[in-house]
Amino acid sequence: MHTLIPRFIHEQYVAGRENGRFPAVTLLLDIAGFTAMTQKLVPYGKEGAEVMADMVNRLFAPIITILHQHGGFVTLFAGDALTVVFPRHDAATALAACRAALAIGRIFARQRLQTTRLGDFALMVKQGLSAGDVAWGIVGPAAHKTYFFRGAAIAGCAHAEHRAQGGDIVVDARLQALLPPAAVLQPLDAQYARLLGLAETAVAAENPGQLPPLDPDVAGRFFAPALWQMPQLGEFRYVVTLFIAFQGANDFAGLNQFITQVTHLADRFDGFFVELDFGDKGDFFIVYFGAPVAHENDVRRGLNFVLALRAALADTPIAWRAGVTSGVVYAGYVGSPLRDKYACVGSVVNLAARLMMHAAWGEVLVAGDVARHPGFDFTPLGDVAYKGFAQGVPTYRLQGKTAAERNFSHELVGREAEMRRLLTFTQPLFVGQQAGVAVVYGEAGIGKSHFTYAFSQVLGTRVRWLTGQCDSILREPFNPFVYFLRRYFGQAAGAAAAENEASFQRRFDALLVALASIPGARRQYDELRRTRPFLGALLGLHWPDSLYERLDAQGRYQNTVTALSMLLQAECRRQPVVLELEDGHWLDDASRAFLPLLARQAADLPLLILVTSRYSDSGARPDYRLPPEVPRLEIALPALAPAALRDLAQNVLDMPIDAHLHRLLLEKTDANPLFVQQIVYYLKENRLLTVTAGAGQQMAALAGRDFDLPRTLNTLLVARLDRLTPEVKEVVQTAAVLGREFESRLLAHMLQRDLSAELQQAEHEQIWTMLNAVKYMFRHVLLRDAAYEMQLRTRLR
Repeated sequence: MHTLIPRFIHEQYVAGRENGRFPAVTLLLDIAGFTAMTQKLVPYGKEGAEVMADMVNRLFAPIITILHQHGGFVTLFAGDALTVVFPRHDAATALAACRAALAIGRIFARQRLQTTRLGDFALMVKQGLSAGDVAWGIVGPAAHKTYFFRGAAIAGCAHAEHRAQGGDIVVDARLQALLPPAAVLQPLDAQYARLLGLAETAVAAENPGQLPPLDPDVAGRFFAPALWQMPQLGEFRYVVTLFIAFQGANDFAGLNQFITQVTHLADRFDGFFVELDFGDKGDFFIVYFGAPVAHENDVRRGLNFVLALRAALADTPIAWRAGVTSGVVYAGYVGSPLRDKYACVGSVVNLAARLMMHAAWGEVLVAGDVARHPGFDFTPLGDVAYKGFAQGVPTYRLQGKTAAERNFSHELVGREAEMRRLLTFTQPLFVGQQAGVAVVYGEAGIGKSHFTYAFSQVLGTRVRWLTGQCDSILREPFNPFVYFLRRYFGQAAGAAAAENEASFQRRFDALLVALASIPGARRQYDELRRTRPFLGALLGLHWPDSLYERLDAQGRYQNTVTALSMLLQAECRRQPVVLELEDGHWLDDASRAFLPLLARQAADLPLLILVTSRYSDSGARPDYRLPPEVPRLEIALPALAPAALRDLAQNVLDMPIDAHLHRLLLEKTDANPLFVQQIVYYLKENRLLTVTAGAGQQMAALAGRDFDLPRTLNTLLVARLDRLTPEVKEVVQTAAVLGREFESRLLAHMLQRDLSAELQQAEHEQIWTMLNAVKYMFRHVLLRDAAYEMQLRTRLR
């Protein structure tokens, strides 16, 4: 079991104490040269990140042991730095801290050059010591606690460390007052001195012995139980990193309220709240999206989180600013069994901290892939120079959300038969009748959205096309219909409440005027007038003394359902309607219950409900519980035929492809359109294609033999693997080393245990297929590749 929280915090939590103060000696050590080493390792990609993480662990393990032996404990890991507290405020404690600092300095003095397989790196340690009061606290909601240490002594050791050069140990005046004459000091000024040594007989470090493990129930209050049990070896992940600084939460009650709000939001968007830091960068916290668990939309989750935080803090005295980056990092544990931390290591993590420090208060700065994410508005700020980065970094300010319109730059290929079926099913619309419900099934990337977009272009202005996007993150009640209503009533994310209310009223009144002149629409007209406040409430608009405000929860729900149904029926009175629900597999419970009701109530109206849906991880089709009398069509989009795959690749490249590239795409992508497009884009953008002459024309061909998995696909596939249990995931990763096909007997021999349950579960989860009694095959080459590429080179070797 890992030791992710200090034992001091564990003991205070068990004792029922939330905060307090104590006098202590403090130490901050920082490994100088680490940032320069990071930049030199960046060109080596994943292997460089692994070398960096391995070096951190090699250095930190003996350091933590020394600190532990001298009575100190680590309060904070911050990349290449540690903050340490030695409880008690006396000469003996001050001497113990100095002995520890000198012993750590000797480690670096003996080995000034750190040798790795990617080169040698000069690293030195800088240390600062102070003394005084340390404040501590345990904050956050009951189910998700975090902790902090701050105060004069914590700030003091950071200030002392800033005065140090490579190899120095600097002590401030407060610590000097505790030290006996045995301390050999070289004054720097009135406040600081360099510790040169101790004129004393060598003192053997104490050995406190084996410490008992932390209570799992207590540990689980601070981090998810799975994090405590994960294997020591890390992995490579595409991670979104947020550094967020804040001011104004000064007393314990205010800080507790603020962090409770933050952790609720982080949990809501399924981010990983890492820690609170009260150090030299001011007060800040870190949140990861994509580690330790990935989602296919981690950038969107991270940006939605920071925008939700902006809204939540709008009317509070809290000032804040943020930096957001994304990229491949080493994700795993740093430290030793005595004290460790789950961390992400990589240059993009360092960059997020730099962005945070550069941002103005109230500003969110982003860089890299984050600024290219659709659905958000960014303002370019040009190339900005940041410490530790050789070149200026293109930097952007996050403004807010935008409407992400579908845009497909290439024509649909290989779906002619499915399109004919859907068009035939739709014909009742054009004689004033309900068409029914059509569900388009397919795995991620198979082209469901492109298919329905092409269908909408065929229908054109003959129908009113309404879209509801299901939210994979929050799944709040009626969320696809809220999505539709925001666009229908012209609600802008960045507009003032009064402006959005005026737009709602204006468009609602226009609808009523239109209905008044339509024969047979009287019921919809009357019900919409009555239920106007319920549609407004879905958009966050409220009016005092309205019917909505007077009803209980059940009454509000029933009238909300009526209002939605009447609005859609009203549109059907005006012209045929296609209601598209994208990503129906993420439907919330309220929307799922509403669908059959809507289908019944609009039975005599020209309505087509069009749902796009993935299969579940087990391969089953989600059930939308539709009434048997409602016409229904199910379309399962298959993999592309070889000829269609060739057409798609050639459309992307705007030139023919040779037979070898065609075969490679078939093998690597399993003819999944998204996979085909992303790999072709990746090959083109990274100049991995060449032009050859063949069959009397120029053709695109692969320039080399191998290439990494494109980031867009990697995140999708890693998210799929992260949904497995840790035991099954370990088996899948080990099997990936053996190739696409493998024998279960060899796999069991490698892991030294019976794997029957894990093999069966992975087959149930559609990871692989059993070929015979002992042989299995990964269903997707890219899924096998993702499982392989996540792992460290040391494990693969």
